Amino acid sequence: MIKDSEINSYNIADFFLTKSELTPKKVQKLVYYAYSWFIAINNQSANQIENILFDEIPEAWIHGPVFPSLYLRFKSFNWNEIPRNKENIK
Repeated sequence: MIKDSEINSYNIADFFLTKSELTPKKVQKLVYYAYSWFIAINNQSANQIENILFDEIPEAWIHGPVFPSLYLRFKSFNWNEIPRNKENIK
Protein backbone atom coordinates (compact mmCIF):
# COMPACT_ATOMS: atom_id res chain seq x y z
CA MET A 1 0.00 0.00 0.00
CA ILE A 2 1.38 3.39 -0.96
CA LYS A 3 0.83 5.73 1.94
CA ASP A 4 3.14 7.92 3.97
CA SER A 5 2.09 8.22 7.60
CA GLU A 6 3.49 11.77 7.58
CA ILE A 7 1.00 12.92 4.93
CA ASN A 8 -2.44 14.11 5.99
CA SER A 9 -5.04 16.62 4.86
CA TYR A 10 -3.28 19.40 6.80
CA ASN A 11 -0.02 18.87 4.89
CA ILE A 12 -1.75 19.03 1.54
CA ALA A 13 -3.73 22.14 2.55
CA ASP A 14 -0.55 23.82 3.82
CA PHE A 15 1.14 23.15 0.48
CA PHE A 16 -1.66 24.86 -1.47
CA LEU A 17 -1.63 27.75 0.99
CA THR A 18 2.04 28.42 0.17
CA LYS A 19 0.89 29.28 -3.35
CA SER A 20 -1.96 31.70 -2.67
CA GLU A 21 -4.60 32.94 -0.25
CA LEU A 22 -7.61 30.64 -0.47
CA THR A 23 -11.07 30.39 1.00
CA PRO A 24 -11.76 27.31 3.13
CA LYS A 25 -14.02 25.98 0.37
CA LYS A 26 -11.21 26.24 -2.21
CA VAL A 27 -8.79 24.50 0.14
CA GLN A 28 -11.27 21.65 0.62
CA LYS A 29 -11.69 21.21 -3.12
CA LEU A 30 -7.96 21.31 -3.86
CA VAL A 31 -7.19 18.74 -1.15
CA TYR A 32 -10.00 16.57 -2.51
CA TYR A 33 -8.58 16.80 -6.05
CA ALA A 34 -5.13 15.77 -4.79
CA TYR A 35 -6.69 12.87 -2.86
CA SER A 36 -8.81 11.76 -5.84
CA TRP A 37 -6.06 12.02 -8.44
CA PHE A 38 -3.71 10.02 -6.23
CA ILE A 39 -6.29 7.23 -6.02
CA ALA A 40 -7.01 7.37 -9.77
CA ILE A 41 -3.35 7.22 -10.77
CA ASN A 42 -2.12 4.67 -8.23
CA ASN A 43 -4.82 2.00 -8.40
CA GLN A 44 -5.71 -0.52 -11.07
CA SER A 45 -9.44 -0.68 -10.42
CA ALA A 46 -12.14 1.47 -8.84
CA ASN A 47 -13.49 -1.69 -7.21
CA GLN A 48 -10.20 -2.52 -5.49
CA ILE A 49 -8.56 0.61 -4.09
CA GLU A 50 -5.28 -0.34 -2.42
CA ASN A 51 -3.30 2.90 -2.52
CA ILE A 52 -4.46 6.09 -0.83
CA LEU A 53 -2.76 9.41 -0.09
CA PHE A 54 -3.89 9.59 3.56
CA ASP A 55 -6.43 7.86 5.81
CA GLU A 56 -9.12 10.52 6.22
CA ILE A 57 -12.16 9.95 4.00
CA PRO A 58 -14.04 12.95 2.59
CA GLU A 59 -17.71 13.45 3.37
CA ALA A 60 -20.31 14.54 0.80
CA TRP A 61 -21.66 17.93 1.88
CA ILE A 62 -24.04 20.20 0.01
CA HIS A 63 -21.25 22.41 -1.44
CA GLY A 64 -18.93 19.53 -2.27
CA PRO A 65 -16.52 17.13 -0.60
CA VAL A 66 -15.30 18.01 2.89
CA PHE A 67 -12.53 16.59 5.06
CA PRO A 68 -13.94 17.10 8.58
CA SER A 69 -10.55 17.85 10.16
CA LEU A 70 -9.89 20.63 7.63
CA TYR A 71 -13.36 22.03 8.18
CA LEU A 72 -12.70 22.31 11.91
CA ARG A 73 -9.26 23.81 11.32
CA PHE A 74 -10.46 26.58 8.97
CA LYS A 75 -14.11 27.18 9.96
CA SER A 76 -13.22 30.41 11.81
CA PHE A 77 -12.39 32.00 8.43
CA ASN A 78 -16.01 31.56 7.26
CA TRP A 79 -16.06 32.83 3.64
CA ASN A 80 -12.88 34.90 4.07
CA GLU A 81 -9.56 33.92 2.57
CA ILE A 82 -6.98 32.07 4.63
CA PRO A 83 -3.70 34.01 4.50
CA ARG A 84 -0.92 32.68 2.32
CA ASN A 85 1.66 30.63 4.21
CA LYS A 86 5.10 31.96 3.29
CA GLU A 87 7.03 29.15 4.97
CA ASN A 88 8.68 26.49 2.83
CA ILE A 89 7.14 23.05 3.10
CA LYS A 90 9.29 19.96 2.74
